[in-house]
Amino acid sequence: MASTFKLIDAFNDCKQKLRKMPLEDVQLYILQDAIYDFWLQAPWRWSIGALAAQQILAGAQVTTLTASLPTDYLYLLDAHFTDGQDFVPLSVEAYLPSGSAVKGVPNKVSLIVYPPILSTQPVFILDPIPTSLPNANNWYIWARYKKMAPVLTPVTIRQAGTQLFDDEYFPVFKQCVLYYAYLWGDDQRAGTMQAAQGQTQATGQLGVYKGMLDMMRAQEGLITVYKPKTQDERQT
Repeated sequence: MASTFKLIDAFNDCKQKLRKMPLEDVQLYILQDAIYDFWLQAPWRWSIGALAAQQILAGAQVTTLTASLPTDYLYLLDAHFTDGQDFVPLSVEAYLPSGSAVKGVPNKVSLIVYPPILSTQPVFILDPIPTSLPNANNWYIWARYKKMAPVLTPVTIRQAGTQLFDDEYFPVFKQCVLYYAYLWGDDQRAGTMQAAQGQTQATGQLGVYKGMLDMMRAQEGLITVYKPKTQDERQT
């Protein structure tokens, strides 16, 4: 893995297609919009981290994390419940209330970063309450999270590797930069996104960028995000 290009290079390369529009005053905004967009398009391996394993005790629906959250934590991506033998995927929920009366093997989890009443530290909330575990071993939650995208400065856009992703994907990122440059320049070449019958279609530079993203996802081989089976899937 090598990330050696500079973000300013993407802006300078795209400048040649911008009819020499004076966008230097907003180049930081263009690059920041592009890095946010690119970062959130998929669970790219460079944008994923792992939380420390957290032991869960029977009867505890709310568990305070024993390790601090990483400073680059954005949101919980996936999680599973395991004793090293059995494996139970957990559905990640944006929010779960405490005080549930349902008991059993958990199948849902929420990580509350700022729980003003439950704790002064981040907490895992499980549903159902884990009072019926498959065996007597120690059970832990293992979880992965989405990292925050880099926040750019006039200095970091001129430093090699700020973007973290491999150089081989820099051409795709440049298509994203070009799209946002067109947007900032009120240039119709930016294109549009249309939605109909659950499908979307992009035109112009947005369509070029989206097409290259699709190829990148296929080439990259994205991580498997664990999800529990639905009731219909369990019955088949």
